[in-house]
Amino acid sequence: MEGEVEMSSTHSDRISVLESGAGENDDDDDDEVYYTPERRPSLELTPMDTSNWRTVERAASPVLSYTSMGSDSGLQSWDGGDKNSASVCLERRDSFSSCYSYDSDDCEKRTRKVRTKDDTISLPPARPELIRDGCFVKHPSLTVGFTFKVISEVLTKLTANELRCFKDTLWNRYPESFSIPPLHLDMIDLVDKLLECYDIEVTMQLTKYILLNMGKKTSVDHLEERCSRNEVRFGLRNTLKQRYGSVKETLEQNEVQYSVYSPLHQTFTYNHGPNYEHEIRNIEKPKCNREPEKPMTRDMIFNKDMIENDQTTILVSVGPPGSGKSMSVQKFILDWAEERSHEHIFLLFPMPFKDIYKIQDPEISFVEMLYRFYPDARRLKSLESLDGEGHFMFIFDGYDEYPVELDFSQATLSVYPKSPAPMTHLIVNLLRGTMYHDNLIWVTTRPLKNCKIPSQDVNKEVTEVRGFNDDLKDVYFRKVFEDPAQAEKVINHVKSCKTMYIMCHLPLFCSLLRTEFQSEFKKHGLHAELPRTITKVYTQLVLRNLNSRSTRAKPRSQEEEQDFLIKMGKMAFSMLESGKWEMDRKLWSESEITHEEAVQNSGICTEFDNGRCVFGMERIQMFIHSTMQEYMAALYVFLSFSNHGKNVLLAALKGKISQIFKTTSWLDLYKCAVERSLLCEDGRDDIFLRFLMGMAVKTNQELLKNMITSSVKQSFVEDLATFIKTKFNEDLHPDRIANLHHCLEELGVVGSKQASTL
Repeated sequence: MEGEVEMSSTHSDRISVLESGAGENDDDDDDEVYYTPERRPSLELTPMDTSNWRTVERAASPVLSYTSMGSDSGLQSWDGGDKNSASVCLERRDSFSSCYSYDSDDCEKRTRKVRTKDDTISLPPARPELIRDGCFVKHPSLTVGFTFKVISEVLTKLTANELRCFKDTLWNRYPESFSIPPLHLDMIDLVDKLLECYDIEVTMQLTKYILLNMGKKTSVDHLEERCSRNEVRFGLRNTLKQRYGSVKETLEQNEVQYSVYSPLHQTFTYNHGPNYEHEIRNIEKPKCNREPEKPMTRDMIFNKDMIENDQTTILVSVGPPGSGKSMSVQKFILDWAEERSHEHIFLLFPMPFKDIYKIQDPEISFVEMLYRFYPDARRLKSLESLDGEGHFMFIFDGYDEYPVELDFSQATLSVYPKSPAPMTHLIVNLLRGTMYHDNLIWVTTRPLKNCKIPSQDVNKEVTEVRGFNDDLKDVYFRKVFEDPAQAEKVINHVKSCKTMYIMCHLPLFCSLLRTEFQSEFKKHGLHAELPRTITKVYTQLVLRNLNSRSTRAKPRSQEEEQDFLIKMGKMAFSMLESGKWEMDRKLWSESEITHEEAVQNSGICTEFDNGRCVFGMERIQMFIHSTMQEYMAALYVFLSFSNHGKNVLLAALKGKISQIFKTTSWLDLYKCAVERSLLCEDGRDDIFLRFLMGMAVKTNQELLKNMITSSVKQSFVEDLATFIKTKFNEDLHPDRIANLHHCLEELGVVGSKQASTL
């Protein structure tokens, strides 16, 4: 029995040591520490002498049930032990017990533990399966950068105790991720460690699980909402890239890639009036806006300083037709979609007015209108609160393309975004800023429509788009012509034609020239002879603006279009005769044309405020450039003779000269025009005469074929050129001779290059 007692004592001591060690490491009352003994290595035993062995009875197993080690009483049964004694559970749930068995000499036999109903020690919840589904496809918006940012934001909102609990839970559930407890890690290092140990999806899954386990469902909802918004933002950017991936110029079927977009001349100060620069005449510029010009760039539009310091939420950009307003908008959208600028704007929704006008519902809510443009926006819970993520921005391009009058005095004062209302009421409240107080709104329009947005109703910041200044003209041509040699040739050529260079302040005019020059380079290479004529480009410019009228007003028949051009040309011719550049009420009344039709719809004229009025601002209308007035006057003379056989120039000629040109031939009409221009010593009719000469050319008549009823016989052009050359022998002012050379260029007569040297 002595051997039996010795063996029992030895094994009892071993269990005592194991159990007491486990108890010392159990610092957390809520978490149980388990011990699973390691497999003992096999022993290579040498033969032993067994002759003196005595047969003894096998000792009972030292651990028959769960036991507790008391401080003074040795082994006690579980049921009868002291309830205050330190108790230890040696195994995790579903693990094996640590009871020893002597069925083998070199290993321990482990049997599954059976938990009793008296076992009250709580176990940790089962940790989730952190294995991504093989069929799961990660949304491309879920990037490492976004995951790091959004989890960090959520954890930052936890209190110190909550963050400690998050770390403790993470350590207790997933200790394999850390070599030491993560309590010493700050929030950034903690998220970085998670992304280092797990992939993006598992990190998100794990974070949401622990937050839910902590009872932080609000944080989980916020996390999921942020992911949903990010997916909407990703999809929105892709949609905008498809729509504006090639920044389109205002020419049909003519696209300019991002790399060739040129910046525009824009100012924070509005109402500087049109471009008064002229090749021949000195036109006094009225004092429109006495404030010094304050330049701006596209990146300054709704930058952080404008939003936070100036508290600007509604911006209206005004500019004449062809000045590049829509181009600037398209470039802004593309920069945001491709993450080149304005990252503080979280979601950007362009909604052109011409597309809004197509919605014919009697009433519609703004939210539903937005969903029609961008269906993915339905996933957004709100269009207002972003919890500091950034701003919502809406761009309404082309207010002048919305033909319905807005009555700010009669419209409902405030419209809830989800409440149906007439479209005009929606637009009024958007412009007022009453529908969304914190969201950003950018509107572009021609000048006339801007005055229809009353300042007393709309707290707006007004900027002006002025097209290209001289430096930007060169930048444009260097970008659109990839060959530097071609670019330099074009720039030098355009500068040698002064009227052409002046008109390049309009990006639309530049794009017309670009198309013309590229065609010549394609045919003849670098040594191509670039055209010096201006009539064709002006004709294209007028027709382009007239074609855009369809989005602003009801369509006109061909006869109505002819009638409109003749009336506008007649007014231009009358102004040219009297030396006037500005239009007044009397002229509009005599022309039987409304200034809305000419300024807003047809884009031939523009409008601005004149500061000369003592008691207020006076609205002034002009042609978009003084040379446009001369072109329209020439078109009036041409169409009057073509369609009605009437020579309107005879009234300006006196005495014998008027008697010479009483016949009704094309040659007599043009001879009359030449003599008339030579009588003007100040060169008043020089540009007018060039345009009239250009209209005799077949290519220009083809452009005007819908406007004219009888064309010019080209045999007359040779006779006209001969007549002009006879004038070189007369004693004329050098400027008049130079202009006659330009006239020969407009006629396409070979050998008329002398003008460039005069």
